[in-house]
Amino acid sequence: MPNYAYRAVDQHGTMNKGESLAANENELFAKLHQQGLNLIDCRSRDKTQHRFFERAMQLPEQVLLCRHLVMLTKAGVPVHTALEDVLPALPATVRQQVTRVVQHITGGMSLSSAFAAPGMQFDALFPLLLNAGENTGKISEALGFLHESLSWKHSFNEKLKRALSYPILQMLLAGTAVIVLMTVAVPQIVQLLDMIGETLPLSSVILLWGMKVLGALVVCAALALGIIAVFLPLIKKIHTDIAQFFDGLFLSLPVIGPLCSKVELAQITHVFAAMLGSGVPMMDALLLLPTLTGNSAMVVSLRNVAADVSSGQGLSSVLTKQLLIPAYVVRILKIGEDSGKMSESLRHISSVYQDESQQALDQLLKISSLFITLAVGLILILMVSGVMVPLYRGISHMVAA
Repeated sequence: MPNYAYRAVDQHGTMNKGESLAANENELFAKLHQQGLNLIDCRSRDKTQHRFFERAMQLPEQVLLCRHLVMLTKAGVPVHTALEDVLPALPATVRQQVTRVVQHITGGMSLSSAFAAPGMQFDALFPLLLNAGENTGKISEALGFLHESLSWKHSFNEKLKRALSYPILQMLLAGTAVIVLMTVAVPQIVQLLDMIGETLPLSSVILLWGMKVLGALVVCAALALGIIAVFLPLIKKIHTDIAQFFDGLFLSLPVIGPLCSKVELAQITHVFAAMLGSGVPMMDALLLLPTLTGNSAMVVSLRNVAADVSSGQGLSSVLTKQLLIPAYVVRILKIGEDSGKMSESLRHISSVYQDESQQALDQLLKISSLFITLAVGLILILMVSGVMVPLYRGISHMVAA
């Protein structure tokens, strides 16, 4: 069904612009007439029109869409009708995406398939949880879990951005200060020492050269990290073994690795609980879990979990072996497994991992901020002492003479 951009006037002569789905212009005219609008002109918008220039859909916009859909579906409104109803309340980028979803559904696609169709920019959780809702008939509950998951992800991302802004600003200011000292202040002080007949001692020369070498190494390291950030994802897509090696190495890093593992496990356990709570069989849910993470090493572990559980092993013991989860989490899983309330146990574990990931992030940022402050202070002290002490001695000699 085409999507029409139209201009219409109401009974008071007020101009209205918008978009609407209709089989043809006659149907659009009748549809607007029922709303008290008289069609002036319209044009069909091609599905691929302006796609190259479209702004990527943001996570807060997807959270807003979920909130509207949850309210409407809980009130008994069918999902395809709810999608059409929420169009006017959505930002332009989301409106275009939802319009395409409605077109796919009208063309015979299922709800989850429509959200996963080519060109869609929705989070991977959309088709995953909506498919679970379709299979169990609990669309409203699935949308509720989806809204909860995306809200937590958005909240964590925002906290991460705010928390990282201060250390990044510190590094930029410190780098600027060091560059100014090395390129402006230090050469002028050295020139002044030459004018008064003083030379820098060997220790100061070595110190200043050491600062230059350190700066060059930092620049090279930054360039190397930039090159790795650009080309490593491409290499990982081609070679799965390389992807598993680097992803596993990343998770084994001292501080960042455990933090990323907790963030991944928080989302995985939450969605796992959502699928079980929606009535999805455990094995079907386990087979879908690897799609929730982009870390190849964790994907392999989750696939091994599904294989071991299908062979008859207990879920708690398998998760302990494959994901190396701590003892208290194993105990919670074991309680849920024995009582038949695995979904509740997984939701509790998810909230625990969310809290722990937030605490780990706060601790990491405090340590990094302190380290940056101390390192910059030490560098500045060394640089200043390397040139200011000889300058002070030279001036003292001039005064004494």
